[in-house]
Amino acid sequence: MAYTEQELAQCLDKARIGVMKVKKSMFYTTIMLNMKFLWDKTVRTAYTNGLTLGCNPDFFMSSTPGQRTFVIVHECAHVARMHNQRRGHRDPKLYNMAGDY
Repeated sequence: MAYTEQELAQCLDKARIGVMKVKKSMFYTTIMLNMKFLWDKTVRTAYTNGLTLGCNPDFFMSSTPGQRTFVIVHECAHVARMHNQRRGHRDPKLYNMAGDY
């Protein structure tokens, strides 16, 4: 389904505010606000490379508001735990699954 840039931006803003409204979320909020956001239809869900948080707009919009907030925090947690830097030469897909676990 196609969404307007305004619809996407509004839902993204609400999800970001959802992160900020959680008590003791300053750490993740700081990470989130320092990352570039990119709508990316080439991925199934979401990802981060440590600098950018990319998300499939269809996945994002089909999620509930709470799930959208969780996706952002989840990707910020990968950054906080330095998963991209610590992966080294390990298999990226397998390392990501281990990081998710």
